[in-house]
Amino acid sequence: MTLALKCDARGQFEPVREWTSPRNRALCDIFYGMSVMERAGTGLSDVVKFAKEGDGAAIFRLPPGSDAFRAEIFQPEASGKAAGVARDTRPIGTYVLNYLPFAALPASVTRVPVRGTLENIARVAPLSELGTVMTWAGELWCFAPRALAEVVLKAVMTGPARETERAEIERDPDLARVLSWLLRKHFEGHLRTLYAKGLMIEPDRRTNRRAYFFGANGAPRLHIYDTPSRRGVPREVVKQRGEAPRVWFENEGIGYEVARLGSLWAVRVKPFYMFTGPDATTPLPGYARTARATRRMKFDRNQSVESDLTFWGRFLSQGAPVLNLGRGPVEDLLLEGAFLSLDVPQEGLIDDDLDQDQMPA
Repeated sequence: MTLALKCDARGQFEPVREWTSPRNRALCDIFYGMSVMERAGTGLSDVVKFAKEGDGAAIFRLPPGSDAFRAEIFQPEASGKAAGVARDTRPIGTYVLNYLPFAALPASVTRVPVRGTLENIARVAPLSELGTVMTWAGELWCFAPRALAEVVLKAVMTGPARETERAEIERDPDLARVLSWLLRKHFEGHLRTLYAKGLMIEPDRRTNRRAYFFGANGAPRLHIYDTPSRRGVPREVVKQRGEAPRVWFENEGIGYEVARLGSLWAVRVKPFYMFTGPDATTPLPGYARTARATRRMKFDRNQSVESDLTFWGRFLSQGAPVLNLGRGPVEDLLLEGAFLSLDVPQEGLIDDDLDQDQMPA
C-alpha cells in the first residue's frame, strides 16, 4: 500500500480516488453484500475535497516503521479576533443602526451645588472656562475637573464640589437621564458649528429635539459630499415645491437624542422632513406639515433610508472618523463619525434554498 501511494520521507501521501486497501476483506465482503459500503471507496479523497472547499486542509500519513495511520484536518484561518474560531460560511446580513456611538467618555462628572439659574450664574462666573455645563436640582454638572470648577464657581457655590464616577451615575436611572442631557448639550454644541453649512436647531423646542437645513437665501440648498465609494455626490437638502405664489420647501432634518445600548452610549438620529414656507426657513403650520409628511412617507424605502444615514453620517462628522465634542478643558469626549453596524448570520438564506421567504439585509 505504501508503495502505491507514493509516501514521502515522513509517510505523508495524497489519497487516490477509487483506490482502496481493505484491512479486513471478510468484513468488506459482508458489508458490500448488504449494500452498505462501496468496493472502491472515496472517503479520504472526499475529506481532502471538503476541507479545501472550506479553506482548510487535510493531511494523511503512514509514519515509517509504524503500523499507525495518522490523519490531521485543519480548519481555515480565523476570520475574527479569536484564533479558535473558524470562518463562518453562513450568509451575513449587515444592519446599520441609527446610532452614532461614543468612542470615549469622561470617567467622572463634576457636580457643584450652586444658587441661581444658569443665566444668572453666567453673569458672575466665566462658564466658558468649564466648557459645556447644565444645572439640575440645584447642582451644576460638567465634565471639567473639580478643582477648576471650584475656582470658576466660587462666587455662587453653596457647598463643596464633588466628582461622581460615571459608573455610579449609570446605575441610577434618574442620574443617568441627567447625564444623557449633558451629553446631548455637547452634541448640540457641535450642531451649532454646522450653521454655516446650512443646518439649524429648531428653536423653542424643549422635547424631541430636531435640527434641519434651511434654504440658501430663500432658495433651494445643494450639498456636495463624499461616500466610501464615490466623491462629489450632490444632494439637494432643501427642495422647492409648488409654484409662485404658493411656494413651499421640503427641508431635510434629523431628530436626535442620547440613548444607551447596554453599556454603550450613543446619539440616536432619526431623519425627517421639515416643510417650510416661502423663505425656506420658517416651518409651515402644524396641520400643513402633517399632510405633506403623510404624502412624503410613501417614497421612503430601505434604500432611501440607507442613503439618508450615509449622508447624515458624513455630514455630521464632516468626513472625520471621530468627533471631539469636548469644549474647553474636556478632551476625552469623542463621538464616532459613522453609524453603528452589526453583522448578523442570516439563517435560512442559503443560495439553493428555494423555500426562503426573507430577503438578506
